[in-house]
Order: sequence, then structure tokens, then C-alpha cells
Amino acid sequence: METSTPTLKPKYSIFFPLLVLAIGVFMLINNFSAHPFQTSTLLLSLWPLLFIVGGLDSIYKREGLIGSLIFIGLGTILLMSNLGYSSLANWHFLLRYWPVLIIALGLDIIFPLRSLWVSLLGLLLGFALMIGIVYMVTNTVMQQSKSLSEEQFSVPAAGIEDSNVDLQMSAGTLKIGTNAEPDNRIEGTLNLFDQSRIFKNEYTDEKTGYFSMKSSGIQFLSVQDDSMEFQDSAWNIQLNKNIPTTMDSVLIAGEMTSELSGMQQLDLENTVIFGKSVVILPEKGDVNIYSSVIFGELQVSVPQHANAMILIDTSLDTVDLPAGFKQIGNKIYSPKYDVKGDPVTIKVSVPFGDINIIPQP
Repeated sequence: METSTPTLKPKYSIFFPLLVLAIGVFMLINNFSAHPFQTSTLLLSLWPLLFIVGGLDSIYKREGLIGSLIFIGLGTILLMSNLGYSSLANWHFLLRYWPVLIIALGLDIIFPLRSLWVSLLGLLLGFALMIGIVYMVTNTVMQQSKSLSEEQFSVPAAGIEDSNVDLQMSAGTLKIGTNAEPDNRIEGTLNLFDQSRIFKNEYTDEKTGYFSMKSSGIQFLSVQDDSMEFQDSAWNIQLNKNIPTTMDSVLIAGEMTSELSGMQQLDLENTVIFGKSVVILPEKGDVNIYSSVIFGELQVSVPQHANAMILIDTSLDTVDLPAGFKQIGNKIYSPKYDVKGDPVTIKVSVPFGDINIIPQP
């Protein structure tokens, strides 16, 4: 009776040689470019290759397709953004790639990565994914847009001593301000597409008012006009600056701006998965903020006379300090920082991207 010999996985990794090869190719292309990067700038821009090469190496070692293709696709998107071919704020492309994961799941089930031929098929799929992303970024065909509809809402402040707000937006532009009418604890204007849906819930528990809003459905449509730009669903949310507020806001893809001028008492946690977050701090107040961007850019705007402390969440984050700011460990202090003067505190985290501190005149 014959017994089959199991196929062994490769003993060696191709991560390092493939990384060196990829960097060499990009440097060679850069030398022949009409507008070449400086070598140091180019090398710093190529960090997403770690995702791409790691994904290809994982396929080569027959460790599965799903996670590998996620790393390859994400690395390609970030690399295209770093090299100036697309903006990470131009997040719409991210929402088009997910069906590739379904294809990979089917192939993973039908053809587990046990043989050399199936591994080669996985590598070809990985390269095809990279080529497809590059093609879609550089050759996207715009479609006819549909008009946005506008919806306004307001929640009265009567009988409320403090407010609790929960916002969850799948994609688009989210603006948070502090200019609600005195009689309202929260109000807003929503620009929505026909196929998008908004779910709102509001109730009061003793002296605390609760409000939550969540989106679903289509949040963007491509347009055909002279600017060739996308239209987003957009939320403009205004808080009452005189009512103590606890707020949690999440945006999966897009741009979030939190303009907190004049807010007296606020505990805010905002998260952007893909895209950009801009936080404009108040000059003072009992304000505590935790702001994170997983992939993208976080910009903290500090008023000239602000009493503020910025806490960097991880040692991996690097920040260029403006004049007058000082850093001690993982804490950054504004020029007007005074520990006794009710300082505004913001904790920031960007695992993959940039943190920029912008002083306001």
C-alpha cells in the first residue's frame, strides 16, 4: 500500500531579497524620472513595501491567501499615496477592492496553499491585485452623479445637564463644531445620497441626554464634471458649547474635522480608519480628547494662546515640532502651557501615517 508524502512548505523566506529587489527597482525608476525624488525622501516613502513584500512572502510560504492579499492591497494603496499618485484622503478606491477577498476566500477553500502550483497561482493573484489597484487609481472612469439631498435635525436641550453623543459614519466627510443654538444640545445638517440611510436614536435618562446616529448604504458617488471629483455624503454636526458633553465619533473612510473652539467641558474620542482627521483645539477648558487615525494623517491645530498638552500614544509616532513647542518624553507642550490653568489635553495615535501639529496665528 502506497502512502503519499505530504508537501513541505518552503524552508526559506523571500522577504528580505524581495524587499531589496523592490527598493532597487524603485530607485532605478526614480533615476530616470523627469521629476525624481531625493534618495532619502524616496526611501522614507517606500515603507508600505513592508506590507506588500510581507504578503507575497506569506503566499510563497503557503500561509494562506486572505491575510496576504489584505496586506498586498493595503500596501499598494499606501505606496501609491506616498508616491503622489493618489491621496489617502481620496479614500473612495478603498471601498472597491473588498470583492478580491471573497475571491481569495474561495480559492483558499478550494485550493489550499499546499503545492507549488497553487502557491504560484496565489502569487499571480497578488501581483494582479497590485496591477489592478494601480490601474484603478490612475484610470478611474467617472460616472454620472446623482444630486444630494439635505436633511436638518435638532435635539432640544430642555432639562438636560449633560449630553452623550455617539456618531458612526461609514464614509464621507464629518464636521463637528460647537455652534448649536442655545436651546439645542445638538443639531446638524446632513447631505445624503438617495441610497444612503441614517438611523438616529435619542432619549433622556434623568439629567443626561443621549443621542446616536449611524449611516448605512451608499455614501459616495463619482461625478462627471470639469473637476472630475467625487461627491461625498457630508455631516455637519454642531454641539452646544455650554453643555458638558461626552462624545464618541467613528469614521471608517474619509475626512473628519473637529472644531472645538469655546467648548467648556468635553470628553471626546474620535477615530478615523482610513483618511484624515483634523482637530482644532480650544484655548482652554476641561477638555480631554483621544484622537486616532489608523491609516492616514492626523492634524492637531493649536491656537496661539492655547494651554494645551499633546500626548503621543506610541513611540513609533514621529512629530515635527513648531517653534515654541517643547517635548519631554512622549508629551508635547504648547508655548502657553500652564499646569494650573485648566489645560486642554489631547492624546493622539497614528500607527501608519503622519501626525502634524499646526500652530494657529
